[in-house]
Amino acid sequence: MADKHHFSRRDFLKLSASTLGAALFSTLNLPSVTAAESPSMLGRVCWNKVTVHETPDPAAAVLATHRFDKILNIEKTVRGLDGSAYNRTWYQLKEGGYVYSGGIQPVQEILNTPVTDIPKEVGLLAELTVPFTDSHWKPTQNSRRGYRLYYGTTYWVRAIFEDEKGNPWYRIYDDLMKLVFFIRAEHLRIVPPEELTPISPDVPEEEKRIVVSLPEQRLAAFEGERVVFTAKISSGRGKGNLHYASTPSGRFTTFFKRPAGHMVGGSEGSAYDLPGVPWASYINDQGVSFHGTYWHNDFGAPRSAGCINLPNDQAKWIYRWTTPSVPERKRHIYQPGTGTRVNIYEEPVFSPGSSPIRYRLGDDPQLDSKER
Repeated sequence: MADKHHFSRRDFLKLSASTLGAALFSTLNLPSVTAAESPSMLGRVCWNKVTVHETPDPAAAVLATHRFDKILNIEKTVRGLDGSAYNRTWYQLKEGGYVYSGGIQPVQEILNTPVTDIPKEVGLLAELTVPFTDSHWKPTQNSRRGYRLYYGTTYWVRAIFEDEKGNPWYRIYDDLMKLVFFIRAEHLRIVPPEELTPISPDVPEEEKRIVVSLPEQRLAAFEGERVVFTAKISSGRGKGNLHYASTPSGRFTTFFKRPAGHMVGGSEGSAYDLPGVPWASYINDQGVSFHGTYWHNDFGAPRSAGCINLPNDQAKWIYRWTTPSVPERKRHIYQPGTGTRVNIYEEPVFSPGSSPIRYRLGDDPQLDSKER
């Protein structure tokens, strides 16, 4: 990379607030805000299409259809009329009508002040804070585009450069492709150290465990006998010919963790290629993990290729609470034989009538026979 493109400290000081925001969202056609402001509630269509209904009911009259990556202005969250639905969350739109939440990724639109002091060897962990942005192969808007990247995804920033107009760009390292690409720096927020510190580090390791019920699509985290966290999940959808996309049951540990990664897999017709998957806590060497999700918002039903999908903020909680802890500015930690216990069941454990001893003590003999 030529020196003329390097972004110096002095160049950074020349940038004004208006420069940081200028032309940034011309491709999105949305108002920009700074990190200090309270952004409006937005939603990105993350399915191929979604329909807007007259009432929060899939059987209600259709008012409009919105396609992939359309940004919607959300008035408020409401409850769907179908009381038996596993996900009753709908969004009332400011323009009128209601849309089912499963195909809408909640997003914000926040610009960030670029950071110039970037460690050369490791870099800094960063999180995307706009609905989406296009990566480029060079630090200029006119260069060839790479992946489109989405809100809440995470990346390792390795350096900062400026383009011919003085706009700052971060150089990002892709751990899977072993390549670098560039993102407008204002789109990324450097994750501060306090957001990476372990949760409940004083609780003894033997007191922590996670219980997952596949039929109920739920998990709970325990400290001793106390539930400290619960969440809806989306586990593997695989059955029969899709057995490769199933989530395994048994007893595991979170021995391998990383805050950002590029995940690929699947087979013909169901392949996936997902850069920037955030907050992954792996439980086996086949790649099954708890991790953040930006391609759907439909938790409570199987939707994954075997992993345990969670909203980004909930995956981040699991990542911080489980052991081993990833040291600051380290891309991963891999310690086979260690980690927080994870018990995954193929039968209900949280609903009335299920035996509480099973998930309180984790001593189900069926689990012992399935241990992997």
